[in-house]
Amino acid sequence: MKGSLLRITKRVAVVTLATAATLGGLTLGGAVSASAATNPSTFLVGPETSHSGCDIALFSARLSASTPAEVFASVDSIHPGHTCTGFVERSATSKTKWVIASAKMTLPSVSGLEGLANTGLVYDGPGFKARACVRPGGTTAVYCTSALSLAKGAGTATSPALSPSYLRKQAEVLRNPSGSGTPGVCAADLVSGATAKKAGTTVAGVLVSSGDPCTAWIQRSSNGGKSWATVSPVVSYKGPQFPHVGAAFTAHYADGPGHLARVCVKDMANKKMNCSGGW
Repeated sequence: MKGSLLRITKRVAVVTLATAATLGGLTLGGAVSASAATNPSTFLVGPETSHSGCDIALFSARLSASTPAEVFASVDSIHPGHTCTGFVERSATSKTKWVIASAKMTLPSVSGLEGLANTGLVYDGPGFKARACVRPGGTTAVYCTSALSLAKGAGTATSPALSPSYLRKQAEVLRNPSGSGTPGVCAADLVSGATAKKAGTTVAGVLVSSGDPCTAWIQRSSNGGKSWATVSPVVSYKGPQFPHVGAAFTAHYADGPGHLARVCVKDMANKKMNCSGGW
């Protein structure tokens, strides 16, 4: 069940809950943490492309007129061992001259580890168009998604910036996975900020929702998984209606040597919950 944020979006209507639980080593049941809830911005997954072991996607903060007209790029090393550098390019809608408008995020080549990184937000309201681009390691060639031009928005989005991180575990709940009725999904990846556990290592949650209101939280164990303590607030988020998919991002939490970490999700529509295996 190991897979990237972008590939979660492609499984929404085709993976059954039973299969997810069997392959993902998930734990069913349990109560939602009583920690205070937080509500990060939810971003719409937009155009994407792949090349030479690198995925790149453009995400939009404008889910409605009351959310900001901003975008960011998410780069994913889908075949570990490939270096991928992602960024946002922007142009005036009346021109075709593209310029790099965001920070460049480079995922180092780490064999056996799938990487993920996000740029910060870039304005993409009236008068502009933006696209996400990636340069695979070992080449000067750049590959870009189709362009997106947003209508006027408002408000402020929480930052989606994510320094190079590595996929560890995944939890998900699917509603109506058999295809009867409208599918829905609540899912989360647990990512770490280092290639191995050491002093100062942190973990974060990359959260995905399509159609359903979801909650997610991070837990930690100091006794090999015999008991778990919640270390993050409960994060509340809701993506747009299927087939569109939204994503949100938690803060980072300490997870050094001697501890296990896991991510839990609960679909508030069908009240089902899963926790990932520990890392």
